[in-house]
Amino acid sequence: MARERYLIGVDTQKLQEERKPERPLTFREKIEKFWYNYQWAVIIVGVLVALIVAAAILIGSREKVDYSLVVVTKGRLAETALDELAEEMELYGKDLDKDGKVNVRIIPLVMTDDGDYVELATLFSSGSNVMFAMEPTYYKSQIEQYEEGDEYYFTPLNVENEGLAEHKRYWNWQNSYFRQNCSGTFPKEMYFGVRAPIGTATGREEESAACVALLEEFIRNNPIEEITVENE
Repeated sequence: MARERYLIGVDTQKLQEERKPERPLTFREKIEKFWYNYQWAVIIVGVLVALIVAAAILIGSREKVDYSLVVVTKGRLAETALDELAEEMELYGKDLDKDGKVNVRIIPLVMTDDGDYVELATLFSSGSNVMFAMEPTYYKSQIEQYEEGDEYYFTPLNVENEGLAEHKRYWNWQNSYFRQNCSGTFPKEMYFGVRAPIGTATGREEESAACVALLEEFIRNNPIEEITVENE
């Protein structure tokens, strides 16, 4: 009622006509208004887009691998030694992903590291990796004690070599050509083997067969010799 009282005698039609229409905002003013109202939404969306792009670049640039070898040791091995082992194994592999290069990735797990110990258990339970090189202590504690009768982790290797176990499911590289002549420092003994495509590794028949072929060729080219030089 108060508003109507103040407008008594005032021609509202004329009052409306005298109002000046607001001028259109310039492009810059529109941007400033939008930024004022939505700046936090823009910032959040921008951060999310940047994270997505960064993740896509990282995935796209990640080096592809044809084989993965899990190396299980008590102590940590030097990166240069692991690279040397990878390069040696690459000589006997195949370009499975057809990218023009044979690539072997080494996954080092140190059993004195709690995180690595858990990761090894995760690899076994998930079956995500099938080729292993393990110091004897860890083979016996992690694998051998669970093998009974026809149930086994490692698949038999069809190759002749003095380092091959009697059941032919792993190869001990002690006194092998590479072990004696490599420049890197490694354990004297390591058992190399490939998981059979059973249990949690079911469905990885193709990967298991490819790793067996690589390991067999690696063994053929590394005969057991008399000790000439020992890398401690």
